[in-house]
This record gives sequence, C-alpha cells and structure tokens, in this order.
Amino acid sequence: MKSASDNIPALYFYVESWITGTQDLTPQQRGIYIQLLSHAQVRNGRGLPNDIVKLSRLCLLCNPDDLDNWEEQKKDLYFILKSKFILKKNEEGVDAYFNERQQKEYEIARKKKDQVLQANKKYNNKRAKNNDIVTTSSDSDSDNDIFNNIWNKLTYKRGSKKVAEANFWKIPEDIKSETIIKKYNELCSTVDDPKFVPHFATWINQARWEEELPVKNEDEYSGMRLIKDDDYKKWVSWVKRGRRHLSISDDMVLKMKNEGLITEEEYKAW
Repeated sequence: MKSASDNIPALYFYVESWITGTQDLTPQQRGIYIQLLSHAQVRNGRGLPNDIVKLSRLCLLCNPDDLDNWEEQKKDLYFILKSKFILKKNEEGVDAYFNERQQKEYEIARKKKDQVLQANKKYNNKRAKNNDIVTTSSDSDSDNDIFNNIWNKLTYKRGSKKVAEANFWKIPEDIKSETIIKKYNELCSTVDDPKFVPHFATWINQARWEEELPVKNEDEYSGMRLIKDDDYKKWVSWVKRGRRHLSISDDMVLKMKNEGLITEEEYKAW
C-alpha cells in the first residue's frame, strides 16, 4: 500500500549529465527518453509497464496501425529501454522498467520525505498534548501561543525565553506542559532569592522535572523559624548533584558524610 511519502512529484534533472548522456542520441530518441523518465516519476516507484504498445502511447508515438512510421519508432523505443532502463520486479511483483539512477534518487527522496512526515507527526502530537494549557485551542494557534502560556505561568522567568522555547520542543512527548510548569514553580518555592533559581532553559535541558525537591518544613514560634535536627537530610539530593542553597551549611554536609548519606568524593567536591 502506497503512503503519502511515496508521492515524489519532482524529477532530479542534472543538465550537464543530460547533455553528456544523450549527445549520441537522435532528437527522437531524446524525446522518447525524457517522456519515459517523466512517466516513471509520476508512477511513484512502480516503474514503467512492460508493454510496448502502452509505452508507445506514453511517449506520444504514432499509432501501431500506422506501419510507415511505427517500425522506426519502435526501434528507437526498444533502444532507449535497453540502453537506459532495466527490467525487474516492482514492489507489487510485476515486471516493470526502471532507470537505475532515477530509482535510487526516488528512494532517497522518499526516505527524506518520510522522515519529514514522521517529524511533523511527532511535533503535532506534542502540540495536541499541550493544548490543555492553551487559552484558545484552535488550529490557528501558533507555537508561540503554546510556549507563551507556559512562560507566563512561571513564578520566575529566568534566562533566555528563546533558548527555553527551543529546549521545550525537545522534551519527550509523554511529559505534559502542566507537569513542567508545576515542577519548575515548585522549585521556585524552595528558594528565598530568585537568583538561586536556574534558568528555565537550563532546567529543561537537564530534565530536572524528574528530580526530587526538598520540602519546606517550617515551625513557627514567635515569628522565628526553628531548624530541626534532621533538616539536613532533606538536602542530600542537592548535595549529591553539587547544587547549592542558602539553607545548606558546611556542617550539614559534614554530617551527611559522617552518616554515609554522601560519598567522600561528593563531600570533597562540595
């Protein structure tokens, strides 16, 4: 069954190759040759029929009943088929004529077109999954509309918006935009100063929506925050990644090492 990628309407035509490859042909033979190439192209890889009468009609030759010219034209047709084409089975198992160079170029073009179609399908699937955050979900929504809605919902808009958008479209399809927004804003809520929030583009590129965030746990007493003895355990994942925070003290890191929560190398790296 033919797919959309099988339809390759353009024929590669290298002028220099045509001139050198047909310089020994008569005008009639050149006319037959270009007609056969053109019809082979629109048949989308199926080749030309193994039928001399059908081929003569494709080449706009005279009616076979016109014996005065038919024999001469038939000789030229056979000559072009023999010298410029090969007879082999097509994908349907039928004998057909193919020009080898044209067929190779057709297959290359078909693969490229198929890659583009697959990329577009993946892209459109991703857009469809992100329609839940778009204010208006019509087909006319642009890519900017999708990302702008994400950007506008971030607590802190850190770094280059353009780079962040480029990184966003590389995210796997199964990661929803609402997850990205939620996870980034959760990270923003753990810091007291926006300058400690990573740039959104960097955060996306490092797939940091997967990381486990420390949970703020504050006990209020007379307006003062009380630090519990086990608070340092909430920051182990940060230290392991080499990420710093104002709430992480050197004493905490030393305690992590002494309790085997981090390795000696991770402690030295800190």
